[in-house]
Amino acid sequence: KYKWLYQASLNKCAEAILILGLACFGRKQLPLSINRSPLNLLHTVIQEDTSKVCVDTLRKEVNNDRLLGNAYYVLGYNYEHGANDLSQNFEKGAFYYQQSASLNYSDAHWRLGYFYKYGNQAIIPNAEQALHHFEQASALGTLEGTEEAASMLYEGYAKIAQNRDKAAHFYQKIF
Repeated sequence: KYKWLYQASLNKCAEAILILGLACFGRKQLPLSINRSPLNLLHTVIQEDTSKVCVDTLRKEVNNDRLLGNAYYVLGYNYEHGANDLSQNFEKGAFYYQQSASLNYSDAHWRLGYFYKYGNQAIIPNAEQALHHFEQASALGTLEGTEEAASMLYEGYAKIAQNRDKAAHFYQKIF
């Protein structure tokens, strides 16, 4: 299976590149040696074909939304920080975080909450959106999201009404 995918990826078959890239994220080592990093494989497919067909093919082959959410998160993180040969691009970072969050990847919700709380070149601060993403991150188990939601509610951050009872609920999750 992987040998076929590797050959197909060399011929720029988007679905094969995507599946192979995600397989790299899910395994320490594939049955064959691959010179390209998972990030580069995923970046290649996303640059060449962002169609829903790729995602549908991936879900059929890999059947793991968490793996796909992680892959999108890693791309978002690398664009946000300008790491691993990618230029810093907050718009692309936010896009990939949103893709990851749509698959219920908790850290992506936390990063989007941060983007919306403080703003950046791509996102205008929006306290309601920030709180929404922090609450989602908390519900999915991310401690940072829980802390941020509790803090915003306790203080009554920006347009968020102070709600110490709800804040206490989040603080209890921490302790």
